[in-house]
Amino acid sequence: MILSDFERSDPSTLIHHIDQHYFMRQQFYVTYWRSQFSGQGSAIGARDEAIFTKNKTLLLYRSGKQLIQCNMANTGFDFADLQFKLGSYFNDQKQYHLAEDYYLKVLTECRKRAEANPSPWRKSDVATTLNNVAVLHYNLTRYEEAENEYNEALAIRRELAEANRDSYIGDVAQTFNNLGNLHQTLTRYDEAEKEYNEALKIRRELAETNRDAYIGKVAQTLFNIAYLQAAIDRKAKAKETAEEALGIYMDLAKAYPQIWGKDVEDTEQLLKNLSE
Repeated sequence: MILSDFERSDPSTLIHHIDQHYFMRQQFYVTYWRSQFSGQGSAIGARDEAIFTKNKTLLLYRSGKQLIQCNMANTGFDFADLQFKLGSYFNDQKQYHLAEDYYLKVLTECRKRAEANPSPWRKSDVATTLNNVAVLHYNLTRYEEAENEYNEALAIRRELAEANRDSYIGDVAQTFNNLGNLHQTLTRYDEAEKEYNEALKIRRELAETNRDAYIGKVAQTLFNIAYLQAAIDRKAKAKETAEEALGIYMDLAKAYPQIWGKDVEDTEQLLKNLSE
């Protein structure tokens, strides 16, 4: 399976103190949270809750498990942020049509904000959402839509990287990697190879100065290239590429087996297939 980049926010540590000043807002968002799951085959129980913490973060729980975290600005809650997190949640659950509804709402809002204030971070929000919508459409085999969304995201990210390379060039590599996946699936192998090589070049460069942040991305693109090389019957080269990816994954798995162990297994399986 070729690997796509999908963006989400990492959870933070729960602060158990509830800010009483936001008690009424808390009750409102509990109602909103519950309404999002009504009629979707999921039981809404007393253990589903939304909590505002002391640092004004909304934490959404189901049966004691934190699902979503959203930051709340002093001027009020950002529904686009909540909708983005809900889209990510449903995408992870492979409920793609539900995820699409949230992501398209977020994309519309991000476009409006970028038109009103075309700052780099507003434009980046548009590109990030386009990337996630494209991954979702790829999973739904709606390839033409996905290609258009990736290309739009790539154009935005290239523009941002020209003005601020350090902040945005990693996003350019991400989009190249995802376009490579799409074109490989469509058997447009020449395009896919060029896009993977662009992604790999950038990620190797970034890993030279920040190995911890980017070496896993290098391995990801190497794996995708090996998969492509195998598909076009360049098995010797595919084996060499996959072995490099495996070496990186094995090093990472020593420290974080729960994160990288599956990548080790997938790459070992690819090498086994290449040896048959």
